[in-house]
Amino acid sequence: MTRYTTTDVLICGAGATGLTLAIELARHGISFRLIEKRTTPFTGSRGKGIQPRTQEIFEDLGILNKVVAAGGRYPRLRTYRHDGSYVDSDIAHNTKPTHAEPYHLPLMVPQNVTETIMREQLKTLGIGWNSAASYCILRKPHELSPHMLPGRLAKRSSSRIIW
Repeated sequence: MTRYTTTDVLICGAGATGLTLAIELARHGISFRLIEKRTTPFTGSRGKGIQPRTQEIFEDLGILNKVVAAGGRYPRLRTYRHDGSYVDSDIAHNTKPTHAEPYHLPLMVPQNVTETIMREQLKTLGIGWNSAASYCILRKPHELSPHMLPGRLAKRSSSRIIW
């Protein structure tokens, strides 16, 4: 007889988006399973900019202070004129925060650093995930949704996934 686990949400991918969703679900007590095909975190950076709205979300997730400490402001922009002179300027204007817009300046933080901070936050919340795992079969919502955990885990796992 096959045993099934039941969880509310299956998250496929432990990149920035999957980790954001996982942290938010954990904070609200919603069960989930987070699987990631890669065996190690991505070590490069697909994006370095943490925009003001993302900073608001990170504050809500409880990770903004760590992200700010790990990054910095964008460097100044140098624009050359036809006569060889130049002018340095900021990419964004530093204005006073408002209730509607508490953050105005983007931060420069490599994606792999941001993801490391997010993984640490999940650990703080007591949450782990399966690496070297991939989803293999999707069935209709009223049926069971099995997914395969290949590679070093080398076992089959079946779960009821609500979303």
